[in-house]
Amino acid sequence: MSAELCDHPEEVHKDIFNESFIMEVTECGKSPRSQKSLTYIFQLLAEVAKADKGRQLCTNEKVLKMIIENLSKKSLDEKENLSFQACRVFGNICFESEPARDIVLKLKGHEEMMKLMKSLCDDIISSLSLSFDITLPSSAYSIVTKHLKVACGAFINLIDEHEELQKLVLTSGIFDIIQKLLIINYGNTDIVKVTLNILEYFPDFFEDRATQSFLSSPKTWEAFYLVLKSSDDQDNVDTLFRILSCYAEHGLVGDSNKELISKSQFPQKLLSLVDDFESTCAVKYIDLVGDFIILLLTGDKSMNILFGNADGEVYKQLRGWMNPQCPVKIQAAAAFAICNFARSDTNCVSLVKSGIVREIKTLLEVYPVGDKQHVLQHALFGTLTNLAISPLNRKSLLSDGVAETCLSFLATESFTVLFKMLATLRMLLSQNEKLACDLGRNEKFLKKIDESIAASSHEGVKCESLRIFASIVKNCRDTDVMRLLLQHHLLQHLLYLLESDHIIMKNEALLSLNVLATALGYSSFLDYNFVTTNARFTGRSFVQHPGTGYHISQIWFLFIAF
Repeated sequence: MSAELCDHPEEVHKDIFNESFIMEVTECGKSPRSQKSLTYIFQLLAEVAKADKGRQLCTNEKVLKMIIENLSKKSLDEKENLSFQACRVFGNICFESEPARDIVLKLKGHEEMMKLMKSLCDDIISSLSLSFDITLPSSAYSIVTKHLKVACGAFINLIDEHEELQKLVLTSGIFDIIQKLLIINYGNTDIVKVTLNILEYFPDFFEDRATQSFLSSPKTWEAFYLVLKSSDDQDNVDTLFRILSCYAEHGLVGDSNKELISKSQFPQKLLSLVDDFESTCAVKYIDLVGDFIILLLTGDKSMNILFGNADGEVYKQLRGWMNPQCPVKIQAAAAFAICNFARSDTNCVSLVKSGIVREIKTLLEVYPVGDKQHVLQHALFGTLTNLAISPLNRKSLLSDGVAETCLSFLATESFTVLFKMLATLRMLLSQNEKLACDLGRNEKFLKKIDESIAASSHEGVKCESLRIFASIVKNCRDTDVMRLLLQHHLLQHLLYLLESDHIIMKNEALLSLNVLATALGYSSFLDYNFVTTNARFTGRSFVQHPGTGYHISQIWFLFIAF
């Protein structure tokens, strides 16, 4: 009968199966029988429930209660493994059947299924040698893992599209089971696959304490590390990355979690996935790996752990990718990571002393402005910007020719590259009279900045351009340069900068206006419509920004004094 059911289930159902037949089978299951006989009955029901009609016939409380009551009756003898066949029936009945899932919920069958999965994990530990060598599993291990795979599949059929059940199992310890499943079975592709499939149901419950606890557990990241270490199955790696991306998207990887992950071997394993630059795996995962590493680097403690005082394994591997022999995507991922390492003065100074600036310049020479490798160029200039924030580094950056490198990218078509390039120059201008005067006399540069302010749809480029003008005035003190700047709409630019919502930018503009007023006097401003512009802005400022308006009035007094 079982073979016929497998070959032609719908035909057999049509001829002989009806509700009375299922009830008769159920009654047989209740009567005193050997476990072997019950196993055959469940095997028959499992075949019946493969088809829609059979599934409907089996979807009643009596049948499901009988199945749930026998989930715990395990045996290493496959002919008497009642639990194994009960799992098969359970999974087949629950497949795409909300009525069946509702009955299981009423009977608390989800609790029994979770108990079974825990018990099977313990059985696997018992079946393994003391060395936990799962590369040479015993026959008992094979039997139990086969059972566990079916149990996990049945569990998926149970919780699929049933939010109430998902919430219940979440608070009932499913994450503990998932950790155990992955750590014990990390070398078993099939078990890993179904376990990750279970885990995929839960990232959306990101506010639940169980999810937070799961991500805060070292065992979780040990499990993920083991999966990546031993898995040759790209589908499993894909699934794990989908899960991680979902956690990251929902902001679940907080600073404490980043610190925990950074102390594990997980980041190193991530990088190893793309170490073979020519492999399909590297091409496929470089963006995901890069994004996750950078996510870790956004935490201060985790960043310092991975940096390891310039001796961290992750840092050194990323630093090794900063060379032209690596694919451009690899170089860009490394550059963005190094940019994030350069978020503290200590790290910045260490990086500059190690010669990182020369490596960046080399890459910018290999990929000049006309090469249009905008992502890489953006990352490289972003790193230079961060390095230039530290006053201790600026002299070294200037002597390495960073200012000249920046100017060589004036013609870039990328707003993001221009933004970071201008930010780097602005940092280098601080307390540097020579550079300020050189830039103030550079017509090509001033014209580009003027155009960027007038035409840029990128707010960052516009702000940096305005701040460049203010910085040149502040650091130059050369009246000829100041008069040249006035021809490039300097006053209008500084007044526009005053409208910024950022107090630092307001102060930069005010300081520059005071420097101009002191150096050139009121009469020098008459030809540039300053009176009308300043009067109009003064009125607005007193209403919108009383503090700023007050400072502008002080500039008026300076002019009147002349």
